[in-house]
Amino acid sequence: MHFCEREICGWVTQPANTWSNLAYVLVGLWLVRLALREGHRPLAAIGAIEVVIGIGSFFFHMSSTRVGEAVDVGAMYLLSGYALVINLQRTLSRVGRPLAPRVAVALYLGLVGGSVAAVALYKGEVGIWIFAIQAVLAGHLETRIYRHHGGEADYRPLGRLLLTFGLAWALWWLDLLGVGCDPDNHWLQGHAAWHVVNSAVFFFLYQFYAKSSSTQLRNSRNPT
Repeated sequence: MHFCEREICGWVTQPANTWSNLAYVLVGLWLVRLALREGHRPLAAIGAIEVVIGIGSFFFHMSSTRVGEAVDVGAMYLLSGYALVINLQRTLSRVGRPLAPRVAVALYLGLVGGSVAAVALYKGEVGIWIFAIQAVLAGHLETRIYRHHGGEADYRPLGRLLLTFGLAWALWWLDLLGVGCDPDNHWLQGHAAWHVVNSAVFFFLYQFYAKSSSTQLRNSRNPT
């Protein structure tokens, strides 16, 4: 894919789009620490995933290569697969049929591995479509949970997540379409702004799952 920023000859071909990925890394490391401090150790995975996504995107925009793009998109499956498996587990837990931990881990690794393999084998936009399908399925499961158990969770963090992602997504498209584009600005680009704004999405995802898990634990202890 080609964005507004003009590629230059050097080790870092897209400076603005490269260094802006440090936002993912910094926020991700902070989320890992936050999860451990607040007693939500499993949710530290969200921060770790954000760090890997930041590194993958950093490599893509630094190298401007097909391999870099595959690494970038492949890292995104760590997030979409995580949300899909977590929401499946939350859905099944509410009907008394949760997945065994080993099964959940195997399903997650299978989703990520299969998606990465598809990106490696097929060119074009297949990678984005796979990510979109997994994200839509995760959203569908969340909608089912909300319909039947909406009062059990605080959905405000999820609303903030959607608003923040919507803003970031708009910046992504404006950059891709060349709106207000200055190809030789290697300090700030629309795609770089997408990285910075989108890094906050992971915090809201962590906040939502942390509150949901706390609420579910309280309800299990006080079923009445």
